[in-house]
Amino acid sequence: MAGNSLDIKGDLCNYLQVIDSGKFATSGPLNGASNPGLFVKGIGKVGLPLSERDAADLSRASHEAPFGKGSETFVDPTVRKTLELNSSQFELRNPAWPSTLHEVVGKVAQELGVVDGASSIRAELYKLLLYEPGAFFNKHRDTEKAPGMFATLVIALPSEHTVGRVIVQLRDEEQTLETQGLCDFGCAYLAWYADVNHSVSKVESGYRLVLTYNLIHQASGSSRVASILSDHKQNLNKVLALWSKQDREIKSHSDYVYEKMVYILEHEYSEANICLDHLKGKDQLRTRYLSEACQDQGFCLFFAQFEYSQSGTVDENEDDPDWADHLNDADYHEFLNELESNWKLLTVFQSDGQQLAEDIDLEEEEILENADFSGIEPDEEECDGLTGNEGCTATHFYHRTCAVILPRTRRLNFVSVAREINVREYIATLLSEMQDEALSIASREELKKFCEMVIDAKKTPQKPQKGSVEDSYSFSWRKEESEIKGLSRVSDEELAFVGEATLRLNRPDLLEEVARVASRMLPLDLFPKLGKGLTDRDVSLWQNGIKMAILRIPSISERMRAVELFISSYRGATGTTAAAMHNMQDIEREMAMSMTATESETIVVTAADAQTLIQFSKEYGENYTFQVVLPLVKKHTSNIEFIVAFLTGLFRASEADKLRLEIVQNLFQDILGDVISDLQLQYREVGHEQLLNEFAKRRRFDYNGHVFQAAEDQIPRAMTAEKLASLFHSCEKLGLSREIDQLADKIISHAPNANTVTFERVLLQLIKQLPPPVEGASKIANPHSYTRLFRTVLSSYINTYVQPAPQKPTGLERQPRGCSLYCDDCVKLDAFLNNQQRAQVHFSLNGKRRDHIEERLRQSYCSTETIKHRTPYTLVVKKTGMEWENAMKEWKQRCEVAWKTVEEIGIEKLKGLLGEGWEDVVGFGGIMPDGREESGERRPFGNLAQGKGTSGAVETGANKVAGHVGPEIIDLDCE
Repeated sequence: MAGNSLDIKGDLCNYLQVIDSGKFATSGPLNGASNPGLFVKGIGKVGLPLSERDAADLSRASHEAPFGKGSETFVDPTVRKTLELNSSQFELRNPAWPSTLHEVVGKVAQELGVVDGASSIRAELYKLLLYEPGAFFNKHRDTEKAPGMFATLVIALPSEHTVGRVIVQLRDEEQTLETQGLCDFGCAYLAWYADVNHSVSKVESGYRLVLTYNLIHQASGSSRVASILSDHKQNLNKVLALWSKQDREIKSHSDYVYEKMVYILEHEYSEANICLDHLKGKDQLRTRYLSEACQDQGFCLFFAQFEYSQSGTVDENEDDPDWADHLNDADYHEFLNELESNWKLLTVFQSDGQQLAEDIDLEEEEILENADFSGIEPDEEECDGLTGNEGCTATHFYHRTCAVILPRTRRLNFVSVAREINVREYIATLLSEMQDEALSIASREELKKFCEMVIDAKKTPQKPQKGSVEDSYSFSWRKEESEIKGLSRVSDEELAFVGEATLRLNRPDLLEEVARVASRMLPLDLFPKLGKGLTDRDVSLWQNGIKMAILRIPSISERMRAVELFISSYRGATGTTAAAMHNMQDIEREMAMSMTATESETIVVTAADAQTLIQFSKEYGENYTFQVVLPLVKKHTSNIEFIVAFLTGLFRASEADKLRLEIVQNLFQDILGDVISDLQLQYREVGHEQLLNEFAKRRRFDYNGHVFQAAEDQIPRAMTAEKLASLFHSCEKLGLSREIDQLADKIISHAPNANTVTFERVLLQLIKQLPPPVEGASKIANPHSYTRLFRTVLSSYINTYVQPAPQKPTGLERQPRGCSLYCDDCVKLDAFLNNQQRAQVHFSLNGKRRDHIEERLRQSYCSTETIKHRTPYTLVVKKTGMEWENAMKEWKQRCEVAWKTVEEIGIEKLKGLLGEGWEDVVGFGGIMPDGREESGERRPFGNLAQGKGTSGAVETGANKVAGHVGPEIIDLDCE
């Protein structure tokens, strides 16, 4: 390394270290402080100095104070033994108290080195704490209880006590803050930064009564440091200027130049408070000077959560049986040998607190000399236990907050090695800098490179063919770079910020690339930004990129919405000038003509898309309808929801005279021909999730390795009765008798094989809505089609659902129950069940085979009993004689349901379509409920339920059997 580089590092650290102001903790008496006028709800006024009686009353009104550990809160008197009142449980009623508080805050701001003094601080009352004799609080660190909280203020009220001192510690520096003796008749104050470790020692006698406040930075842009200390700024400017000079000259010599430097801050900060305005004491003062010097010399200042990890071997004692437990119970372990060290920035923030990147590795040489962790306990330890020959290893982790300084010319390199990059924040920073005349050229070039990096990370560029001439804006000429970790998962939402940035770069070719590499589609809120941003540009140059971005949207209605957003924002920004109107009319028509230009696999149509296509048909005429809209619709005839919505919209458009009747008739005939040929009516009982998954498999497509999963509202639904009825009604009103015939024929062909669910959900619900109502003197176009349809559906329903009445058995035969012809036990079981004379049988079986027989007989009309007189046990199977009676009961119930369905369809409607003898035509004769014979209808259920049998039939059960044969004992035991 060159000497100048070493001087840069050493000088920078030294110049920062000599900037000093304030302490990390402070305390002192409050001479002449007002009495706060303490009033506690449920007690009243509390006198000061605190008396024994008032202390006892306060104790009863208070509750045990909890403490935080991680994200949880605990009450444990072995850790914290203190009583507390929340701020809502007491009041400070003395009007003079705010003046005392203001004085205290001023003292604390000065002594802690707050740059902008008391004017930048707000004190928020938090608790009233009572320390009785024996009370204490072990070593801990205050949590940041509000945004901007940076310190804790404690005001000890008049109350005599002994000990109860506060011990504060920052790294290896320790202070003791006393209240004993200061509060016998007066008040005292104590304050420390929120990240300082502190404890309260045990109170030996008396009562320690304190008010606690959260000190919070006001939300304001803090002023710059005073000019009287400008020497610090000059020194920092000098060292950064030398660094910048060496960085510019690096190509001309071999000297090493630091890419970045890391300065460890005095205090630690949460991610919510890690910004320039919220830093504490020395940190705030030093980084203010540093920030100004960075701005002057063209450097960047970031803040980051820093991690130093050190791994090594630790002592082990294999003779101790509890050695592993002892190892894990220890706080941390000293290294016998150090194996490895690593430095890393976990999270990087802009100086205003916005997160920029995550996970950036560091080199030890890049860390300034103020980072010394020797002799300091680690924040965390991971112990790996015994690992073969290497013994037991452990890793110590140290976490700090740091400032990161680097030349602005190195910023892109710095960010590009991060595991995660906040694309939006980085682009916003560069766009903001482009408004600064001094930074605009460099920031513009950096923005261009970053946008290209994002696009390259989404799509590998094509190498140019040998001998080809490359356009200056082409991506194919650029050298293929290695993958950038932080951009490997860039979302379409982040990519949209690149699209917006292309406007500021005036690079329409980049917008095309953004649209091309999007995983699915760019968010809709990009399009009004594009429209507004093109007001002072030649729109025709950007038309291809906008068109490509729109065509990546997989929904036609959303494409239309994108066009509307783009055009409305453009017109809103340019007004209604003739040139602007002409530009947008051409673009709008061009977009509409190409709106459906995409492969069918990459687009998902919905009912909303159907309405958009109808609107296009109205606006752009018949040629557009037949050349653009119709081919797209015919690609998606399997999407019933979409098709029915489109056809219904066509019909309504014809009724409103928006489309000519002849055009609508032609479209109906063309589309219905495809729909009917592919129509499937068999209804399956599938869950919604299964439907979603099946649809996703059909509709997903792959683009550059990205899989598109359809949204839930884009799932095509199954054909329903309502949709079928809608098609019949539209065809009827349009006079399409041939299409009515085709629809009816398709349903008729499906009906004989339809399952029960299809009848209940589709077919029966459909004929309840048919024929469609006609107006005035109009007649149904083709009544014969409805006659055939009703006759087939109802007769198929009787055969499928009602079925013929069960035949009464002539003997003891039962339905077979065996599992297969290959199971000997089941073959013998079925032989018994088919036997007309045998009422019971004995099976001598071992356990598993006996269980199998019983399982096969479950829900049958046979009883089973196991006799355990000998082994193998005997399974006794008896026919109970109730099988036919129950089957008959179930059949009658189905008849009742069927007749109720007929009544819902309408008896008069059926007579009109099928004639007076409609019952026999469809097979309903003999199944009408009781009471119909009085009105001339046939007797219910005919003679089907009379149950006349032979002398060998079962009467009521297995015990009343003519010609009963005794039990047959079948020995099936073979194992």
